[in-house]
Amino acid sequence: MSLFYRQFGSGRPLVFLHGLFGSGDNWQTLLSKLEGFEVWLPDLRNHGASPWFDDFSVQELATDLYDFLDEHKIERPLVGGHSLGGKTAMEFALSWPERLSGMICVDMAPRAYAPQYDGFVSSLLEVNLETIHSRSEAQNLLATRIPDKATLLFLLKNLVPDEKGTGWRWRLNLKALEQHYDQIWIGLNKKDKQDRDRVWKGPALFVAGGQSEYVRAKDWPLILDFFPQAELQTIEGAGHWLHAEKPAEVLTVIRRWLDQKNDFLPPSSQLKR
Repeated sequence: MSLFYRQFGSGRPLVFLHGLFGSGDNWQTLLSKLEGFEVWLPDLRNHGASPWFDDFSVQELATDLYDFLDEHKIERPLVGGHSLGGKTAMEFALSWPERLSGMICVDMAPRAYAPQYDGFVSSLLEVNLETIHSRSEAQNLLATRIPDKATLLFLLKNLVPDEKGTGWRWRLNLKALEQHYDQIWIGLNKKDKQDRDRVWKGPALFVAGGQSEYVRAKDWPLILDFFPQAELQTIEGAGHWLHAEKPAEVLTVIRRWLDQKNDFLPPSSQLKR
């Protein structure tokens, strides 16, 4: 499967994954300011311009990333992501530790979460795409179901003209997301199929929003259990969408961490080739 992607810059490869309901362009403005990196921004399956599939899980998203690196011959990149993208990056690092050189996880922990954004998918599915004539009309229809305007406008970025230009379509595979929604929120497995501990021993940066509930102080022991070299940086005054709320601060934290890491190589015991 070939994921749609955006690519810019030059230098060390960085593959960064967006969150649920998003697409790669959510991070393009911020990461385009990161000098010295060849940045790749794929759209996850069932999101953006990437293909749709009936199946949807964090494990499958991580496998998609593995295939993406093979397809584009990207060797040992820095891998990162926000929210669901961060969870995918964690799963990838734990499953194929030899395939990356470092990891950045933005506002996500490896624990299980109660499903968030209750009613979003069902609300979008209820919009009759055959009768609306504009995105603003859809916004009016959804305003009572999704009252936070910023969130609603973010979701409506996925409502685009159809191929004929006479109607509208969702860039999200809403039926697949609805069917597998609970899968998004389960915790990462600590053991592999051979009952061995899954651990990424390479450099890892966790960036948390100070006003977000996604990464809490009590999550830190679990994070270190999976990622013993992890470092945590908190962006004060930011919630879960910290890259939109505090972009300069997020970029500064990432740059500072990168500057401190001259060589993104895991311990030799993890190298397989």
